[in-house]
Amino acid sequence: MSHPENTKAPTEAQLPGMTRLTFGAPGFDLLSTVEGGNIIEALDIAADLADGIQQICIRFAESVNEGEVVYLAELRSVAMLAEVASAFVRASERGLRRTGGV
Repeated sequence: MSHPENTKAPTEAQLPGMTRLTFGAPGFDLLSTVEGGNIIEALDIAADLADGIQQICIRFAESVNEGEVVYLAELRSVAMLAEVASAFVRASERGLRRTGGV
């Protein structure tokens, strides 16, 4: 009878949670991460946001190269998406450090 290999990778239930992190426009705490939130989900959302930011920036570059205008509101929206992605990553990283997972 064979025995399954023991795994050293933590299961999702064993992973620590995110720390609470507030973020938003300078001087305003518009949003925050949830203390104990799921790190895997947060990093997955951050990766999706990063992919979207890349696609938007490529479109901006092509538009500007063709002489079109990029509006300030468009640039601010990309900055906000980047800030949200960064907050998810940092809250996850701090959660891992807090519990000694890194």
